[in-house]
Parts: sequence; structure tokens; C-alpha cells
Amino acid sequence: MAKFKVGDRVKCVTTKWEYCSYKPDKTYTVKSCDESMVKTDFDGNGNGENGWFIDNFELVTPAPSSPIRTVTKREIVAGNYAGFDLTDVGRNYVRLDGFIRYTHELRAAATLFNEIADVLDENTPAELRAG
Repeated sequence: MAKFKVGDRVKCVTTKWEYCSYKPDKTYTVKSCDESMVKTDFDGNGNGENGWFIDNFELVTPAPSSPIRTVTKREIVAGNYAGFDLTDVGRNYVRLDGFIRYTHELRAAATLFNEIADVLDENTPAELRAG
């Protein structure tokens, strides 16, 4: 069984740098591997192919075991809530249209606005947030 599998991130740890085209400060993606040789991308960014003896590498990050991931994030869905129409929902904004007549509507709207603000905070990168 091979030491590495396709998709693993490895780095070169040789003591013979004069014979090596790999850079000591980079990691590379394994493209293929057998009992003696590792073939990786050439530049650490998925381009080209390069190969060298397997003993000159160590594992940095194993390849994912599955292409499926579970995403658990809340998102805002357009519709009518608490008397307001959410007509345009983006990554870090919403467009609202509504009218408040009574205090109970104002309280419902305040709850709605706080919920929307919480989700926008969760889904907006820090550098795009104001305040």
C-alpha cells in the first residue's frame, strides 16, 4: 500500500536540495503514488507534474475522504414576515418594504430586524461589516 493517496498535501523533507526541484517552504498535492515514487503538482497550485522518491516527503494534510460536506449555516429567505416584504436577499444585505401602524407591529418588526441582523453578521465576512 502506498504511503500517500491522491489529493494528500505533502512537503519535501530531503537533505539533498541540490538534486531537488521542490521548494522546502511549499506544500504540493499528490497526483499519484506507488511504493517508491510520488508524483505531485509542479508548483504547489495544481499545475504540471513532478516526481521524486517517496522517502523525501512527509504528509502535511490528508486528502478529504469524501467529496460531500455538511454545511450548517442559517440563511435569509425572501417572503413576507411581520408585515414586511423581503424582496431582495443578498450575501450581506436585504431589501425590506413595509408599513407599521401599531405598537405590536413595531415589536414584531424589531424581532424580525434583530433576527436578520444576526444572520447577516454570521454570513458577512468581517472586513465587509460596518461597526
